Amino acid sequence: MKQLFLCFNFCLGLLPVVSQIQFQDASVFLANKAVFSGAPIGVVDMNGDGLDDIVRLDKTRQLVIDYQLDTSDFFAGQTFMNISFSLWSICVADINHDGYNDIFTGGASGDLNILFAKEHGSAYLTQRKIHAIFPQGSNFVDIDNDGHSDLFICNDTGVSVAFKNDGSGAFSEDSSLIYPISTVPSNNSGNYAAIWTDFDNDNDLDLYISKCAVGVQNPNDGRRLNLLFRKDGPGQWTELADSLGLQPKGQSWSTDFADIDNDGDLDCFIINHDIRSSLLLNKGDGHFVNINDSSGIVAFTGSIEMGIQGKFADFDNDGFVDLLLTNDSPSGHHLLLRNNGNLTFSDFSDSIPAPKRLQSAAIGDLNNDGFLDILGAYAKGFNFPDTVPDNLFLNRGNKHHYLKILLKGLVSNPNGIGARLECYGPWGKQIREVRSGEGYGVMHSFTQHFGLGTAEYIDSLIIKWPSGWRDKIYVPNIDQTLFVTEGETCQTSLDFIAVASGFTYQFLANPDSLARQWMWTFGDGNSSEEAQPIHTYDSTGYFEVCLEILSICGSTQSICKTIEITATSTSSPQEGKTPYLLFPNPGSEQINLRWEEKADEPVSIRLYNIAGQEISFDSKSQTLQSAQLVLPSLPSGRYQFAILTERGKWYFLAFVKN
Repeated sequence: MKQLFLCFNFCLGLLPVVSQIQFQDASVFLANKAVFSGAPIGVVDMNGDGLDDIVRLDKTRQLVIDYQLDTSDFFAGQTFMNISFSLWSICVADINHDGYNDIFTGGASGDLNILFAKEHGSAYLTQRKIHAIFPQGSNFVDIDNDGHSDLFICNDTGVSVAFKNDGSGAFSEDSSLIYPISTVPSNNSGNYAAIWTDFDNDNDLDLYISKCAVGVQNPNDGRRLNLLFRKDGPGQWTELADSLGLQPKGQSWSTDFADIDNDGDLDCFIINHDIRSSLLLNKGDGHFVNINDSSGIVAFTGSIEMGIQGKFADFDNDGFVDLLLTNDSPSGHHLLLRNNGNLTFSDFSDSIPAPKRLQSAAIGDLNNDGFLDILGAYAKGFNFPDTVPDNLFLNRGNKHHYLKILLKGLVSNPNGIGARLECYGPWGKQIREVRSGEGYGVMHSFTQHFGLGTAEYIDSLIIKWPSGWRDKIYVPNIDQTLFVTEGETCQTSLDFIAVASGFTYQFLANPDSLARQWMWTFGDGNSSEEAQPIHTYDSTGYFEVCLEILSICGSTQSICKTIEITATSTSSPQEGKTPYLLFPNPGSEQINLRWEEKADEPVSIRLYNIAGQEISFDSKSQTLQSAQLVLPSLPSGRYQFAILTERGKWYFLAFVKN
């Protein structure tokens, strides 16, 4: 933390540090103080120095940037051109691979504006296109996963539009990327906010659109029915909002997804205007259930009649994401709800010393101290600037630890948009996703932030890139910002086991092999390119089984083992006796895992299908000696449990689902 801010903090007096959230108005540090933004604002690094900057559209028309300095609490400011008028949305990404972030912003008149960064992010060149759409929320996202960030725009007056990036920053409308029409026939209008997220943990991005049709009272009208498009393959999408419990049938404004209970799947908050906003818990199988009452938020959200922005973020660094909600209702106020770590929330709204309700907000670390800060803006109506200038609210912090990560894509898009980060430690597993453009036309920082509470170490950090590459960093130092380039820590370890039933064997490679191509040779003249092949031998004897893989890191590895085939083979001799017992096997929805030997270390348990894709499930009553595993509605077939001990040893158990 910088010296001036330390003095400012001291002079105001310190609050208790344990699980406390408190902000102070630090607008005096802004270079551009008299800026009146309305809704579209952003916090993101604009000059490539790794520090979050502030991007605003003064009076919703003029580009203004405050650059964070690493030597002072004060920002350096620059005012740029008037772009247009009544701009409603902003998102940021490096769209032409030059190392600096560019800007999209769009307005009510159909202006679609790309602002290309020049001179190391200190100047911008505008490219304007007129299109018959009314932009609301917008996103840069690599929809076709070709390494270039495409553009998706929520359209208030018709179907939302996807624009393909050719890699140079030139965009062309392309409905083959996605054509998100209403499931109930309509004119497809009312698209207010989009969020691209991997809600089903299958390693590709899905799309959720919040919809609102002002004046339309019928809750079943297609213009106001939210849409969830699950990606099923290149250009293939299935709409599932209603069947998965993500259809509130309200006038929805914006939505956020995050893991509120650190159980490895993403939960959801939907801002609605005509019905109660919804906190929805992922049950682990991709279905969601409303927990407004049990979580306690129902006592607070009545004041959010006209919510605008909703964002999950860990403001007190305790390891659980909190929830910030902004509001358009003159009779209401904004909310900051602290996550208590047990699926309940407490009201800390008074911790933000705003002069009035916040209409909009963008989140990032604006003094580089490891705690998330808030850029707040005010408006009349939905996007008409107020007479109150924007405010910078700096988090006063506490003694909790943190880790921040900023990504640089090589095979993936330059910002790593769509990457998932998983942080493992004493808390279990935390998840973050890299996004560009969120909520109702705002931009939050690309730098991913994990609060660690009082934990003094991290077991590992896994980065799952859109390209399929994976980086794994063991025991990274805490209280720092990691700058990770795609592939620099991409590591694999190859092993396999053979599960026997007479002359028939199933061969299973360990998940950490990160293979994308397999070549098995079974020692009898036969081979297979399947991930988990089943092979039947014709005779007894000794056979050398070899596996060669091409990993997602681009490396080739191989391993060979000799197995003995007998008429009564029941397992792989070279593996010896596994210390785990799985029963019943075959089984159905609930099975048991028991440690046959005395266990002295915790383990993590993962489930994979025959294609090597990880499957979510619930682990109940897990101790050092046993666990009850509740499986989702899986198709019948063969699966593999992977058990990872704290010391890093893998065990594999084949499982057959009835």
